[in-house]
Amino acid sequence: MNSYTEGIRLSAEHTDSPALMADLFRNRSRTGLSLHFYDDARSDALRSSSLLPSTSDRAAELNSKALFRAATAAYHLGDYEGGRSILGQLRELTPDDESAAILGKRIRLRLREQARGNYNFDHIRKCAESSGNVDVASFLLRTEVCAVPINGMGLFATQDVKAGDIVFCEKAFVAATLQDGQTKPAHLITTRNGQVGMSRTYDVALWKNVVDKVTRNKSASDRFKDLAETGDMLYTAPSIGADDDVFLMLERTQGNAHMMTHSATDTMNKKQALFVHGSQINHSCMPNTARVFVGDLLIVRASRAIRKGEQLFGSRTQLFDDFEQTRTVLS
Repeated sequence: MNSYTEGIRLSAEHTDSPALMADLFRNRSRTGLSLHFYDDARSDALRSSSLLPSTSDRAAELNSKALFRAATAAYHLGDYEGGRSILGQLRELTPDDESAAILGKRIRLRLREQARGNYNFDHIRKCAESSGNVDVASFLLRTEVCAVPINGMGLFATQDVKAGDIVFCEKAFVAATLQDGQTKPAHLITTRNGQVGMSRTYDVALWKNVVDKVTRNKSASDRFKDLAETGDMLYTAPSIGADDDVFLMLERTQGNAHMMTHSATDTMNKKQALFVHGSQINHSCMPNTARVFVGDLLIVRASRAIRKGEQLFGSRTQLFDDFEQTRTVLS
């Protein structure tokens, strides 16, 4: 990727060839996709397509390739509307592009999930069994984040929800799934005000995945800042470069991580995940919602009828936890 960047710099300084610049940006976009730099990949691909006029079949083919990469990057960023718009431009150049047709079908499915909460749970469950990572969009339109007097922020219903119906579904922002293998828990030793402290147990794979995603994509970094603040921070980040401070990421990650456990006997699937929207739901020992995980998809249903404008509460404990386990989780 650095070689393409250097090539772009040299081309700008020593040549006047839009075609060469288009090639460099298009190829750097492909590298960005491979390395999960999705923001940069989309930007580079769109820049490439803008530099090369589609005045010949070959130019149209190259610009279609760039636009496909831009749409793919948008898909990975969860910007399905943006991806659909880019594919519209692509179809004007190469209407019979099969790869674009397949991606377009996936985008339509994600937009339907996003707008209506229509999920094929049987298919999702089968995918979750093989990898733990499911290809779905989040359905959040029935809820909104608002300020509350005591806990700072909370989640509220934007419409009436019947008992048993879906309140919201959220694809994990980041998850440690089966593909990450078995990782051992670890502790972080920190100092604060001259005192040595130890963080709670954390998932190394989840922390690594958070750092990778947040440092590679600014849009992901902006979303990460929307995670609920936690009041038990052991680590204080320096004022300079705090957004890229990996230990601050760890503290915020651990304060909001969900253990994706499905039942009282589920001891194998103790993987953690981050849900930005779900982090805003506050705890109650008498919640009005219940949650379940299918892979890295969080599904929250109404445990009783919920009225529009009512605050949503969940339980951080399981029904099968005894008193001591409950107190430990909530402490």
